[in-house]
Amino acid sequence: SYQEVTELKFGEGYWILSLNPDGETLYVPVSPVTSYNRPLSPGWNMIGSVSAEADFTDPQDDPDKSILQHSLFGWDAVGFAYQLSDQILPGKGYWVLTLEPCQLTVTSGTAATAPYRIREPELLIPLTFTSGQFSQQLEIGFDHRASEGLDTMDRPMPPVAPSNDQSHAWLQGQPYKLMRDIRSLSAGSVSW
Repeated sequence: SYQEVTELKFGEGYWILSLNPDGETLYVPVSPVTSYNRPLSPGWNMIGSVSAEADFTDPQDDPDKSILQHSLFGWDAVGFAYQLSDQILPGKGYWVLTLEPCQLTVTSGTAATAPYRIREPELLIPLTFTSGQFSQQLEIGFDHRASEGLDTMDRPMPPVAPSNDQSHAWLQGQPYKLMRDIRSLSAGSVSW
């Protein structure tokens, strides 16, 4: 759940409600920091940024691979939707999915260790749901490389934004809601 705060902590992300349709400019006196360490708990964690762009294609987590690859989501206020990202930009907050307790280190200017490649499935079926102004796309598919349960071909859905008037659609995954569910092809059939 979301909780009101009176103090901002470095390395954490926050939602701020603006009633101005053009947005707000906030001036917060902070000292520029190029790196931080932060413990993360299993599940979705909201993290903050550093003073310059930081690469997140290979998260610096300990133990390694505790953070699900391709699970960094930023908020697009104009499109009112989450966007998958591989970079942490200054002044922004992000959701990231952690599979086990870990220590995350975010450092500005970190060079990518490998190209950011998302494995595309052999068959991908987009499903678009619309109602009034609401529109959301989900994806189902199959690939012989997919494994049972959550893997790097699937896309978990970040937590719901703090708004009472949004519609939501998702694929039921275990233990997370999914935007993309890729199943392994077994015995010539796929079922959802």
